[in-house]
Amino acid sequence: MKPEIVIIDNPRTSIESAYGYWLAAITLLIASLSFGAVTSVAVLLKPIAKEWSLGSGDVALIHCSTMIGAGVGSLLIGRVHDRFGFFWIALLSSVSTAVGLVIAAFATSTLTLHLSYGVLIGGLGQ
Repeated sequence: MKPEIVIIDNPRTSIESAYGYWLAAITLLIASLSFGAVTSVAVLLKPIAKEWSLGSGDVALIHCSTMIGAGVGSLLIGRVHDRFGFFWIALLSSVSTAVGLVIAAFATSTLTLHLSYGVLIGGLGQ
């Protein structure tokens, strides 16, 4: 005797529901904003270099500190995620990215840019 296969077509349990697509769209939006914050220095390299009277290598180091911060931060944030869950990490990341961008907007030195991008945007925000 073969076991009977029952297919339940319940929109709440189906992965292809309106809620699933809505959740995927929101996740894409959040990921795009986060990725945009990280790569903004690389995209705006020439205007930033001109505005600050720096060489392009000096500005590229800011992006480098962001990537190093993201690498180190992901190791630490992963441990915190295991202990406290996703919500608190998402909240911390969004707030630190916002604060990092505000600090970078009002920065008066390259050290401030390195710290805001490396620690807040790359390390905690990414």
